[in-house]
Amino acid sequence: MVWSVQPEAVLASAAAESAISAETEAAAAGAAPALLSTTPMGGDPDSAMFSAALNACGASYLGVVAEHASQRGLFAG
Repeated sequence: MVWSVQPEAVLASAAAESAISAETEAAAAGAAPALLSTTPMGGDPDSAMFSAALNACGASYLGVVAEHASQRGLFAG
């Protein structure tokens, strides 16, 4: 089997993956304060639990985004 690899195409793809990874990380960093610092709307226990759930979801989302960006960065070489 013969493989025909075009180095220019591989380099362009790696550059695109690096750029997408950096953009994803920057967007997540910009959104992190809003995703992690919700406050309860009221003083009742339900508001506190809902706020904690929102913060937990935000943290989970940021973890997934970090993993995704890391994987894209690894694809870039």
